[in-house]
Amino acid sequence: MSTIPLRRRTRVRVFTARLVGAAVAGAVGLGALAAAPAFAGDAVFTVGGDSGATAHVDDFVFTGTTIHVEGSAWTRTGGVGSCVMVKLGDGSGASGTALGVTQVGGDDPTGSCAGVTPPDGVFALVPADETGAFAADLPFPTPDNTDPAVSSSDWAAGTAHHLRLLTGADGSPARSAYLDFTVAAPASTPTLTAASGSYSATGASAALTGSGFAGGTVLSAALDGTPLSFSGRGITAGPSYTVGAAGTVTGVNVVLPADTRAGSYTVIVHGDDGSDEGFDLEVPVTVTPAATWSGGTTLGASGDLTLEGLTGDSTVSEVTVGDDVVASGLSVDATGTAAGSYTIPADATLGTQTATVAQTDPAATYTFSVKVSPSATTANEDLFTATASAPTEDAAKQGLYQSAYSAASDALYVTAAYQTTATEDDPTSGWDGYVYKLDPDTLEVLDSVRAPYVDGEAGARLAPYGIGVDDTNGTVWVTNTRQNTVTVYDQETLEPLAHSQGTVSHGRDVVYDPASNQVFVSSASEGTSGDGYIAVFEGGDNDADGTPYEHVTDIATGPRTTFNPVSLALDTTHHTLYSPSLSSDRVAVIDTVAKTVELLTLPGLDVGGRGASGIAIDPQTNHLFIASQNNDELLVANARTGATIKEVPTGTQALNVAWDPVRRLAYVANFGGTTVTVTDAGGNKVANLGVARPNHVAIDGLGDVYAVDKSSPVNNVTKLTPSGVAAIAGTPLSEATDDPRTTPLSVTATYGGDIRVAGTNWTVADGSSGSTVAVKYDGEGAAERFDASATGDLSITLPVPAGWTPGSSHHLRLLTGSLKEGDRVRTVAVAVTVRAAGLKATTPTVSGTPQVGRRLTARTGSWTPTPAYTYQWLRNGKAIKGATDEKYAVVAADAGTRLSVRVTAKKTGYTTVTRTSMPTSTVRKAALKTSRPWIKGLTKVGRTVTAVPGSWTSGARLHYQWRANGRTVKGATAKALRVTRALVGKRITVKVTGTKPGYVTATRISKPRTARR
Repeated sequence: MSTIPLRRRTRVRVFTARLVGAAVAGAVGLGALAAAPAFAGDAVFTVGGDSGATAHVDDFVFTGTTIHVEGSAWTRTGGVGSCVMVKLGDGSGASGTALGVTQVGGDDPTGSCAGVTPPDGVFALVPADETGAFAADLPFPTPDNTDPAVSSSDWAAGTAHHLRLLTGADGSPARSAYLDFTVAAPASTPTLTAASGSYSATGASAALTGSGFAGGTVLSAALDGTPLSFSGRGITAGPSYTVGAAGTVTGVNVVLPADTRAGSYTVIVHGDDGSDEGFDLEVPVTVTPAATWSGGTTLGASGDLTLEGLTGDSTVSEVTVGDDVVASGLSVDATGTAAGSYTIPADATLGTQTATVAQTDPAATYTFSVKVSPSATTANEDLFTATASAPTEDAAKQGLYQSAYSAASDALYVTAAYQTTATEDDPTSGWDGYVYKLDPDTLEVLDSVRAPYVDGEAGARLAPYGIGVDDTNGTVWVTNTRQNTVTVYDQETLEPLAHSQGTVSHGRDVVYDPASNQVFVSSASEGTSGDGYIAVFEGGDNDADGTPYEHVTDIATGPRTTFNPVSLALDTTHHTLYSPSLSSDRVAVIDTVAKTVELLTLPGLDVGGRGASGIAIDPQTNHLFIASQNNDELLVANARTGATIKEVPTGTQALNVAWDPVRRLAYVANFGGTTVTVTDAGGNKVANLGVARPNHVAIDGLGDVYAVDKSSPVNNVTKLTPSGVAAIAGTPLSEATDDPRTTPLSVTATYGGDIRVAGTNWTVADGSSGSTVAVKYDGEGAAERFDASATGDLSITLPVPAGWTPGSSHHLRLLTGSLKEGDRVRTVAVAVTVRAAGLKATTPTVSGTPQVGRRLTARTGSWTPTPAYTYQWLRNGKAIKGATDEKYAVVAADAGTRLSVRVTAKKTGYTTVTRTSMPTSTVRKAALKTSRPWIKGLTKVGRTVTAVPGSWTSGARLHYQWRANGRTVKGATAKALRVTRALVGKRITVKVTGTKPGYVTATRISKPRTARR
């Protein structure tokens, strides 16, 4: 890649102001001009004036540069130019803050702004000449040149602002003009790369990624002189693309000419940044053959492989996926197409693999990615009864999405969202939807309601996606994902009871918590901007403390770049809500009472692609079940520690999971495949059931599961009922015993410690003595022998095997009958879940002086065994954002507060422990470094003297007050003072006051100077 930078200038595009409204008679002060909202596009005059007046500002203003503003015909009576006052705004019409100067622009300091005292909030005064023309370069607002100080983040790249230009305080006609602009990142060295694009008859598309551009730069592209086009989600397709204010390029595709064959090319991207010639970038682009696998790319799959876009009349010697040759000896015809059979080995490596196409005559090698998924072969379908609805277009509209069972109504509720076109009889156009009430046994439609219109009685309707039932209040809650709203329906009549407006961005899952009488809704936007959250609503009328259906609060889960919530699973026993993230290896653990959030890291979750989306919880074992689309698996993890219990390959794009506590089975919907995978609590596969395109699974609490099947052309709902699967419970399973006296066993296992088993009634057949019991780990290996007491009490202590990790599930097998005469034949299996051990912890302390500018250090104390530590510093008991290091630099915001540190210790196999130190004493302000000021210049009438403040603490804001004979000179608060006749003979001093947040205010006074004629 090469970059050819050329001369640049920062002006990109000019917005011109226009006059609207009637003139206001007489001169008015600045305060009489009411604030008006900012306008997009051209600036607008909101108060009258001469119809010929104009004003403009650059479309983009770059950080650290000046804001150039110009205008014409800003005059007042008598052919005198107006004094134009400038205010800052943030795009919402809010006024800005004053600048540390009084005048910019113009050559004559005694011109139209002479004698004008700016009111509060004026950023600058700009004098117009006798023709009313003006031009000024305003300083870029910073914390140092504004009062009160603006925030640097408020003026970062991408933020929108406006200038408000006003006249009227100097006798000019009253004018008020708004000029919008966007702050942009300044240009550095533009870079641009392209990902490989796959061949297409309409043109290969390569994704571009770049940075270092000036905001507003217009890109165009060409290949060998042929102009190319740009495309992408959310951008306008066409021959050019305008870089946003941040100066970066993402989500933009460059489209090559139709039928561009596989190979390497150099695309020339031209950037028009407002300079005379712009600049050119050479961007290498690789086009790979398009591959079609007729039988898919699951383990053991076979079928016809078609490669398109190759050089014609040649041969593909072999095609490999990972380390496996899957096809060979394919002939390429004149159109560049090769076809032949392929087979993915049954033992191929799962996940995203590199596919390599080796071509001869001419020799060429192409690589691209192929995802190898678990086999979609069905298994043990005879253990389940599948009842599928066959909803025709007349019975139920297509676009089925989720379902939820109501025990109170004994009905299954299902959502559907789809697009439609308006007709003469039906004005609905765009998105449409229904909520259906089905018979849970026959899956016949009992009732339905069409979603309300978004606005009025025509156009788009709400699009129902997520659904949950509230059996306490008899309601159904639905998320209208595309409209960012929630609707509540009556279970019996399906009448809409309430509708929210704009409360949940991309709402997805819904769960009702009877303990709090509240409903939780996940905001599952798939983007990376903004913050993720769970919205909370009040339930129905039974809650006297809240308004029914009211949006109560949002539980923040952090930036979407690190946590983007999707599905929800509620553990009503422990008042805990769980949600996985599309963008990270974490699960949000939410206390539904306190509304607090803990992000639990799951090492077994492979981050990438669309990540984890489905989640379920088994409160009995504290096992989480998480469906991961990225690596086509079900992750079984410990809900307390995050430790991996098992990773289970299930099927292509594992999207959703449900846990049935009755049969103790987990059901995984493999949306990209053709199956629903069933596992037990430990992740052992029980069955693979054929469902064409499962999108969602839901339980009824009676041992049945409902799968929404989005297969085309007709969606349906399939009810899955285990008919040949024994219940899998936490109590012992007797495989060969007729001894009713044997009672359930008590079993505990601690990581690094012992397994302890206790039971009663383990006696021989006649009860005369205790049995001799053989014990095997996981049913394997040599048995260890233990004797029960004479009365049949059994007490066994075994070491926990080294391979048993916290949260992992195992079983012990206890056998009798061949070890002691008189014993009955018994084989009992008992489940064992390893629990974490405990760390021995001490209370941390804080060392250092609690004063602004000083550094504090966390002292952990002695922990056994030695763990890994993480830190969180607290201000008055609340977490300080970003303060997560062992050391902490005390800042201005800490002054007057008390600091402490929370230390969290983690070690594999041990329970995570958190301890908080005692708070420090109240944080003191720091002392400002000061210097005695002095007066520079001749103290003669008509001359100007300047205050030289000397050296002060960096960042200190200095304020000046001139005094004569110890008395304040009214209005003399600038750095400079013009010596007047009234000051002759008086001793002139200047008082400099320094302020800085977190520091004690300091004042220094200069030595006196006598004013002379």
